[in-house]
Amino acid sequence: MKPICIRGARLHNLKSLTMEIPKGRFVVITGVSCSGKSTLAYDFLYREGRRRYDLAVGAAHFRKRTVSTK
Repeated sequence: MKPICIRGARLHNLKSLTMEIPKGRFVVITGVSCSGKSTLAYDFLYREGRRRYDLAVGAAHFRKRTVSTK
């Protein structure tokens, strides 16, 4: 399996982060306070994974549509 590659990530406390995360392995993100752990986990990995999932399954198809009754 190809690893998840992050290249040049910049957001909040992350400054040009480049790394590879292996797939199929248990990975732990550690570091000192305010080092960007949450930014990496939520803002990059989770949101990008969610975006790709939505594209793959067509999430717009599953969203509820409001119907106005007049």
